[in-house]
Amino acid sequence: MRVLWLGLAFGLLTNCARAGVRESSPASMGDSVSFPPSSIDAPSPTPYPNDFRPTEKLVSKRRAREEVDRMAAFGRITSEAIGPDGGRSPVWTAYERAVAETSPAEQIALARHENPVVRGYFVQLAAVEIPSSMERVYPLLADATPVATQSGCVIRHTSIALLAFDALLPERGDPARSPFLARVASDDKVTFGVRAQALTALATAGHPDANRLARAALASSNEELRGAGIRALGTRPEGGDLERLEGFARSPDAKTRQAAAMGLGSIETRRASELLVPLFTDPDPMVQRAARRAYAANVASDPDKLRLYLQADAETADDMVFGLSRRETELAFDVVESALMENKPRIGLWEVLPFVRGLVKSVGPDAIPRLRKLLGARNENAREAAMYWLSDIGDKGSIPDLRGVLRGGTVHDVEQACHALVKLRAVEAVPDLVELLKHDDPDVRLHVAKALVAFRARSAISALEATVARERGWAKVPLTKALDALKKGEDLKDP
Repeated sequence: MRVLWLGLAFGLLTNCARAGVRESSPASMGDSVSFPPSSIDAPSPTPYPNDFRPTEKLVSKRRAREEVDRMAAFGRITSEAIGPDGGRSPVWTAYERAVAETSPAEQIALARHENPVVRGYFVQLAAVEIPSSMERVYPLLADATPVATQSGCVIRHTSIALLAFDALLPERGDPARSPFLARVASDDKVTFGVRAQALTALATAGHPDANRLARAALASSNEELRGAGIRALGTRPEGGDLERLEGFARSPDAKTRQAAAMGLGSIETRRASELLVPLFTDPDPMVQRAARRAYAANVASDPDKLRLYLQADAETADDMVFGLSRRETELAFDVVESALMENKPRIGLWEVLPFVRGLVKSVGPDAIPRLRKLLGARNENAREAAMYWLSDIGDKGSIPDLRGVLRGGTVHDVEQACHALVKLRAVEAVPDLVELLKHDDPDVRLHVAKALVAFRARSAISALEATVARERGWAKVPLTKALDALKKGEDLKDP
């Protein structure tokens, strides 16, 4: 079983603001998060009854009640570290204290708290840490209450039911997984979103009940469940229902065409690929995206088709690496590597990242030579991803190359190299950083100053003092704060 908020979603934390992802602070996190009715997950017309209660009805200790009420004051469920600087989340702190002050019985009871943030935390805790609570947590699969989550820099919108489903679902390989999915997919009391996810997972696993449940889902008035039924037509053990999917691919309804495209992606035949091609130019962009993604899934192991696909549609290159084997991942990276080195066609950051991440996750430290090569790529996003992952792997052998980036890279390259060198604890780079305090770009001077503070480089105090004295623009205030932090030997909070 897994808990959504325990693991940071993949992403470069230094890119929170650049990627347009909202950053949180204790002040802003207290703001309420509103959703249109049923915008996230639709409730069943005959749901399980759930009796939600206030804190004083669920917890006995005063200190525990205080921490639970503190949790309820925040607007979202978060991971332990949030924001671009990886700061500790205040709601997580309150949650930890509440757990320490409550008994297992109270923790199960708090899964029925009237506040959805509190409920979301304890639904997941009970499901994962207290196996005996499963049948008491299960009815919350009917709770369509919307809630926001923040993992690192990424904010998502979900429902209590979907959080409960994710936490209750046994891991792949667990013999309890398929029976659980079959139970949920056929349960008309849980939310439509949960039933749809269960059906999709069941069909992907080739479970014999998936065909029957898919046929029933096709008659549903709920478009999400109906879409799951259509997608499931492509995962039948005997090769998928190509005839029915072809009809759905021509539907006047965009959601139906989108689901059909996803179903066709599961059928590895020439005819399925041919049916996807007309959807590349569908009037609806979501249908286009689904069709290209589905087509990508069928060409990822064919280097010639993959090369043509990348040239035609570089922006969806990220779809290539999902679920590939090590061999296929390396093959996909071989094809995209030349595009990254020459920046033709240009591939954006969020399309580069899955390739580099997929390579690292598949081959581990064996990826280091290729990552070092990417430091010389013309695509700046490839250079950034390489620096991030080299430092994440802990490749101290790349320190000379990273020092070279400091001396000859772009402003953005220098920023990423500073982060990587700090992560690698490369104190030998301090002289290079001190020299860069004379750079004519204020952004570079500020990134360098932050790195010097992270290194506790007291030898750089006089040079930073001179930089602050010369500064006349907007960077003077944050540089002054960096100087104060360096003198005091403290961490620097982003100004």
